[in-house]
Amino acid sequence: MGWMKLRWPDTKNPRWALVIRDPDKDRHIVLPTSIAIRCAEDARQVYTDRSHWPEIEHCYRLEQEDGLDVEDAGVRTRERMRRVFARVLRAALFVCHLTRSWPRRALTWLRCLGGKLGLSIDRDGPYVLLAGIRAVFVAAATIA
Repeated sequence: MGWMKLRWPDTKNPRWALVIRDPDKDRHIVLPTSIAIRCAEDARQVYTDRSHWPEIEHCYRLEQEDGLDVEDAGVRTRERMRRVFARVLRAALFVCHLTRSWPRRALTWLRCLGGKLGLSIDRDGPYVLLAGIRAVFVAAATIA
């Protein structure tokens, strides 16, 4: 693992590049960042943070845009917004937690229930799982 300071022509702020050797594929990976890397500990921290980005992005999209539609919540006061966001965050974390803690067979079953309709808006990953959980709740409410 190595790093170097870069300077883009149109910016005053320096950028950094973290260079990592991938021994499995015998190649180097370059990760650009705006976070200053001055020592090996900084480099490890940038690499660790960067490796979690896909999970963070999935969770963000699940919360905000496609899955739980927090942007459609019609609340007007700050306290109500805080409560809605706390509930939505708990729901998103629950869905993401399921993928790591539930047995593979249960997850496969939920994903089958979530299914896909072959539409352009169909999603993968946590969205299919969320749709399966939604189907379970709809079925339980219907039976009740």
